[in-house]
Parts: sequence; structure tokens; C-alpha cells
Amino acid sequence: MVRADFGTNPQEWAAVLTGGIAYLGNRPANTTGNYGWNDLTEGPFGDSFPENACQIGIQIPSPNVVLIQVLTTNGEVQETRCAPCQDQWVQLASPWPANV
Repeated sequence: MVRADFGTNPQEWAAVLTGGIAYLGNRPANTTGNYGWNDLTEGPFGDSFPENACQIGIQIPSPNVVLIQVLTTNGEVQETRCAPCQDQWVQLASPWPANV
């Protein structure tokens, strides 16, 4: 989970991969309780989600922008941007020796 302290409304973000479905959740920082979850495999970007995703990562480079990366079982890295979540998943360079 990643906490983002931008401005007067700090948020805590979480990315979860379970049962082949990627979720992005958020809630106010410094609280307990449930996250509000978004299914990243549905909607306008869902068609491009890799079906063989096995790991998930999250990064928050600026206010209201969340980057989510997944690793697939064949070593590909895919990413989408949520600001809000509506971008297609795109393939990135994989962490193979030729790309490092």
C-alpha cells in the first residue's frame, strides 16, 4: 500500500491482484476501515488487461495520478494510469538482461 500526501486531502492507495482481477482501492490517509475498490479489468481499459497477470505494483508520481503495473507469467510488464482510471494497459520493456 502506498500513502500519498498531496495537498489537504491525503489518500492511502492499495493495489490487489486476486483471481486474475486487478483492483485499485483508496481511502483517506490515517484511517482504518474499508477501501473504495475499482476493478481495473472492466470498463474502457479492461479489454487490454493481460489475462496472465501474476503480480501487481503501484506508484503515485503526482496528485491524482496513480500508475499500476502488472507482471505476467511470461515476464511481460504492463501498465495503466489512473487519473481517473480510463487508460488502456500498455506493454513496457520487460526486465530481461537485454533490456536492463
